[in-house]
Amino acid sequence: MKRLALVTVSILFALIAILLVAPSFVDLNSYKPQISKAVEDATGYQVDIAGNIKLALIPSVEARIDGLSVSLPEGGEPFLGLKRADAQLSLAPLLQKKISVSKVSLVEPVIRVSKRKDGTFSFMTPKLEAMAEGKQQGQPGAGKAGFGGDVAIDAFAIENGSVAYMDEGTGQAHEITGLNTSLRMQSLKGPFEVKGDASYNGQQVAFEGQTEGVLDNSGAVPVRLSVKIPQGDTSIQFGGVIDTKVQEVQGEANIQTSNLQAAGTAAKMALPATLKKNGSLKGTVKANTDRIVFSPFSLNLADFQAKGAVDFQNLQDKNPVRFDVVLDSDSVLTADDFIGKKPTGEPAGGNGGSAAVQSGPVPETLKLPFPMAGRAQMSFAAVRFGGQAYQGVSIDALVDDKSFKIASKIQKAPGDMAVDSTATLKYASASRSKDGAVVYADPALAIAAKGRVSSISKLAQAYDIKLSEQARTIQSANFDILANLKGDQIAFSDSTLVLDDTTAAMSGYYKPGAGGRDKIGLDVSADTINFDKFIPQKSGDATPAQGGEGLAGGAEAAKKLSLPFDADFDISVQKAKYQGQMITGLRLQGTMDAKSVQLKQAGVQDYLGTAVTTKGSIGDLPNLSGIDLNIYAKSSNVQNLMKNLNMKVEGLPASIGAAEATVDAKGSINNLTFASNIKALDGQVDAKGTATGLTSKPQFSNMELGIVHPNFVKAMQILNPEFKAGTGLQQKIDLHAKVNQSGDVYTLSDIKGSFGPMPISGVIKAVMGGGKPSIDGGIALGTVPLDTFLGSERAEAARKSGGGGAGAAGGQRWSTRPLNFEWINSANVTLDIVRQPDNQNGHGQWRVADTGLKSRVVRRECRRQYNPEAN
Repeated sequence: MKRLALVTVSILFALIAILLVAPSFVDLNSYKPQISKAVEDATGYQVDIAGNIKLALIPSVEARIDGLSVSLPEGGEPFLGLKRADAQLSLAPLLQKKISVSKVSLVEPVIRVSKRKDGTFSFMTPKLEAMAEGKQQGQPGAGKAGFGGDVAIDAFAIENGSVAYMDEGTGQAHEITGLNTSLRMQSLKGPFEVKGDASYNGQQVAFEGQTEGVLDNSGAVPVRLSVKIPQGDTSIQFGGVIDTKVQEVQGEANIQTSNLQAAGTAAKMALPATLKKNGSLKGTVKANTDRIVFSPFSLNLADFQAKGAVDFQNLQDKNPVRFDVVLDSDSVLTADDFIGKKPTGEPAGGNGGSAAVQSGPVPETLKLPFPMAGRAQMSFAAVRFGGQAYQGVSIDALVDDKSFKIASKIQKAPGDMAVDSTATLKYASASRSKDGAVVYADPALAIAAKGRVSSISKLAQAYDIKLSEQARTIQSANFDILANLKGDQIAFSDSTLVLDDTTAAMSGYYKPGAGGRDKIGLDVSADTINFDKFIPQKSGDATPAQGGEGLAGGAEAAKKLSLPFDADFDISVQKAKYQGQMITGLRLQGTMDAKSVQLKQAGVQDYLGTAVTTKGSIGDLPNLSGIDLNIYAKSSNVQNLMKNLNMKVEGLPASIGAAEATVDAKGSINNLTFASNIKALDGQVDAKGTATGLTSKPQFSNMELGIVHPNFVKAMQILNPEFKAGTGLQQKIDLHAKVNQSGDVYTLSDIKGSFGPMPISGVIKAVMGGGKPSIDGGIALGTVPLDTFLGSERAEAARKSGGGGAGAAGGQRWSTRPLNFEWINSANVTLDIVRQPDNQNGHGQWRVADTGLKSRVVRRECRRQYNPEAN
């Protein structure tokens, strides 16, 4: 027995001696190729040990490897490398089939991992994929625990480690540098204690955590985790349980910061300087591989507080990820703090990120990391934006397939405004990329906005809008707008705008054009509009427009009529009020670009008894050239119209009354060819020719003038109301002539026409300058019907009818009244009158032996009245 004990002790001492001495005789570096091959056979990795391998067995197992690197079979940069690895293993627990690691130390480990676009990871090899597949299929031997959970590590330390991760599909990179950590675990299943610090994407992070109990399928394990970010004095804390049976985490999360802007910078978010404020987010978290619920939670951002809930589901297949978000606040959200001011030179749309390609008001494409569907509801007691307060704000957003719909309400805004709007963005197509992202294309946006403004003046004051004196009289407005946006084009239809008692129905469009000339279309229809509320009133003592002065002002106004866009317009008003007068049937329809205007129809049905219609075009508006216009006007009272338009009416016949005119004009304002027809006072005037200097001193040339009136006496009374003559001269007059103007000299040549049955021709020259006009010329007469002019025919007719002959006719005889030639003193007249010979030697009861008649009328002054009865 003693011998057996001695032998046993001897063997033990011999074994210890061997363990102490053997490593000194065995050069482990010579086994590097075998070690590398064994690892490659098992994993497919290529292992390179540049330094030494050291091993000691007594008093504990200690191993050390210097300069280790691991690469993929195809070579390239190692995805794993370390400067040195040390391990110390206690021997005694091995006798009980337990592994107790006293210490593991990794010095300067470097890990480089990437996720390929196809979703696989760069560190996977075919052998590892086969091993993983075999375990999934339950191959024999898969999942054997070996030592099971009886592995304890008293101290696991990483010194100055680094990890680089790249997602090739999204282009996102994550980097951990300066990783220093210590880990302690009683077994591979816990409990665990970890503590360390590192730099994550350039931001310093400190962390620590621990679990209570072991991680197995028996139930929940309590866990506590704390992360501190020095920048912004930010901390993240979690306390809860890990349920390994259902693979779920549940607990309380608390995020706090004393500087939101600094915390945003740490998270690679550019927040404005106005957010240098404290904030916190607290709530209950429940998460597993397919769902994350954060409900309820409380949010505090300085003076803003809110409560809500967040639920994300279907996180595994992501087809789609479903969400439900609720946020409710009884405080004021200052949106200006979150938006801030953009740096000088930065475009209004920012850089747009990689999520959208911007072109016009709607993104042409929208990219999301995965399909999404759900609803987000938010309500705020008030929102401050742009320095203004909006009370009772609610937002309801719905996402479904290719449709994004946002409904919003504002109960009270500046100007006592209330708005209810809906915006629906629909994409016609959606495609999936290899990384699972979804790209939406071919968008269309529909907007419906309805609301009221109770105080226009308050609204203008709030937004620093300068109103005219007339606009300040408008009290309220109501609007109902339907708009559609597709690409860079906008169209609206079935829209209504109400300003006090003025209601207008509107439709139109906007589309960008080449060369910076955008184009708009506007179709406005209104029952009643009071223009006096929108157009400044003219003062009562305004100087009447006179001749070229009024035309010059209108021309200058037309030259300045330049829009920064092309326009297609159709404006109609059934009833309108202007300067206290009513207008009915107002219509303005046409197109306008940078230089020209096309009028399909412009005019009114009734303004002070006048109807006006204008059609045509002006090809060069700035220079008022390329004119091709047709103007038609009909008035029941010309003088009343001109007075209300503040135009000069002196010199017009007092009884002009109704008139009708048609004018065709072509050319330019400096050289205008025209043709006109004017009907008034039972007569008609036709004129055509060329006008120059219309905006300064009008001149006319190549004119042709025609005058037709059924009664010569009434025609003369238009010029001189005192003119009187017998009924024999109440004959139709029809005269046409060519008119040329040279300064104050007017020449009527090629006069042709008739006076009653008598043909007339000749030439007349009138000098209108000086103190008294001068008229010279010659008139050739055809057959002179003296009986007709002297009224004998009418007297004979009266006699035969029993009227008592010529004397009974009273006013029918020319010689019964004195002739007043006082009117002829208004001009100096030298006029040759010649009767042209013909085959007749007289007319009627008159017999003239000499068929030739020649006389001269020279009238310089006449002060007597000739009375045949007195001679």
